Amino acid sequence: MAVEGWSADQRAADLRARGKASAGAWAAGAEGERRVAAALSMLPPDWLVLHDRLLMPGLADSNIDHLVVGAAGVVLVDAKNWAGHLSEWQGSVFQHSFAADGPRRHRPRDREFAVVRSMAIEVARRVGVTVTAVIALAGARAAEFGEPRVVHGVWVVPVDRLASWLRRRPEMVIDDRARLDVQLRTEFPSTTTDPALLLAIGRELRDPHRVHPSGVRTAAHDSVKRRPAPRRTAAHTVSRRPARRAPRRSHERGRAFLGLVRCGLVWWAAANGALASVVSAVSSRLAATAPSAATTPVDRLACSDVDLKDLPLDGGPRLTPKARSMGCEWSMKTEGRDVMVMRMIEHTGATERSHPMFVRARKSGRAEVVDTVGEVGRTVGVWAVAGTRVGPGQKSAVTTRSMSVQVSYEAMGLSLKQGTSLARAVAARASAQHEPVPTTSR
Repeated sequence: MAVEGWSADQRAADLRARGKASAGAWAAGAEGERRVAAALSMLPPDWLVLHDRLLMPGLADSNIDHLVVGAAGVVLVDAKNWAGHLSEWQGSVFQHSFAADGPRRHRPRDREFAVVRSMAIEVARRVGVTVTAVIALAGARAAEFGEPRVVHGVWVVPVDRLASWLRRRPEMVIDDRARLDVQLRTEFPSTTTDPALLLAIGRELRDPHRVHPSGVRTAAHDSVKRRPAPRRTAAHTVSRRPARRAPRRSHERGRAFLGLVRCGLVWWAAANGALASVVSAVSSRLAATAPSAATTPVDRLACSDVDLKDLPLDGGPRLTPKARSMGCEWSMKTEGRDVMVMRMIEHTGATERSHPMFVRARKSGRAEVVDTVGEVGRTVGVWAVAGTRVGPGQKSAVTTRSMSVQVSYEAMGLSLKQGTSLARAVAARASAQHEPVPTTSR
C-alpha cells in the first residue's frame, strides 16, 4: 500500500547519506505531500484517493503525488511545498523569496506547470476519461495565493481549500466506477510495488501495438459522462471520434445476399474442376512474389548507435549499456548497486501518434524537453519526432526516428543544462546511424 511522500522520503534519505544539499528540498516535498494527503482525507468515504503512484511503471521514475476519483471525476493532484509568497502575473505563477545574500528573487514556475499538465494528459490518454490537473499549494504561505484559478491549463488550489473545492466541482457521472477504480490502480501502481512486476508492466507499456482484452479499454472510454454545467472549466480530455451509426437493416440484407451468391459460385467452381486451377494459379503467383527466407532484420535504435566517447560526459561516471528491444539503457555503479541513469527508446505506432510530448514536438518542429523528478533524482527527457530537429537551433541535427532520451543528470553529478546537452547528443548520434523512416505521427 502506497504511503504519501514515501518516494520523496526515500530520496531525501539517500541524498542526506551522501551529504547532498538537495536532501532538504526532497524532505520538504515529502512533507508537502503529507499535508495534501491530510486535506484529501476530509473527502467523503466514497471517494478513491491514491498516493505516490508511478506514471510510467517500469519505464520511468516519475511519480504522481495523488490520484483522486469521486463526484468530480478523475483529478491528478501534485503537491508543491513552495516557500515564500506566491503570486500570479501575466498568466504565470511566480515564487518570491529572499536569496542567502539578501536580494529578493522572483522565480517563474512555468516548467512545473508544464510537467503536471503533461502528466494529466498521459493519465487521460491511458484510461480514456477526463482528467483535471491540480497543483495543491502546501507551503506555509499558501493561503495568501487567494481563490483557486487556472494557470497554464492547471488548477492552482491552496491546500486548506482543496477538499471543499473538490466537493463543489461540477459532478461527473461515472457509469462503471468499479472498473475505473481498478484500472487506475493497475495502470498506475504504487511506488512500493515489486520491481520485477514493474518491469513486466514496463514491457507492456513499451509495446505500442499491445492488444488489450476485448472490452476493457472500450468500456473505460465510455465510463464517464459529464453533466451540463453552467460554465466550462479547464480540464484535460481525450478526444474520441463519434461512434459509428449501426448499419441499416437493408444493408445487412444486401450483404447476406451477396454472401449467398459467392458461396454458390464457389460450389459451382468446385463441382466443375475450376476451383483447383484457380488455387494453383494463385499459389504460383504468391510463390513468385514471396520474399526469401533470409529477410532483412528490422532497423531499430540500439546501444551500438551511441559511442560514449563522443558524448559530452567530460570524464564523468562510467556507464554500462544494456540492450532493449527498442533502444538501450545505460547504468552506473553507485554505492555498490547499478542505477539506470540514461535511457534511449524508439517509439512507433500509437505512441508516436498520440503521446502528448510527441504531439507538442510535432507542432513546434523541434524536440520537447521536460525536467521531472524521479527515483534517482531530477531527470531531463528529450522527446523528438522523426523529421524534427533535436535542438533549438536551425543547424541542429534532424532525427530519423521518433525517440525519447532520458538522462538522470542529478545522479550523474550534472547540471540541468549539461543533462539536456547529453540527451540531445545521444539523440543526434543515434539518428545519424539510421536512414529516415516514414513517420506515423501525421
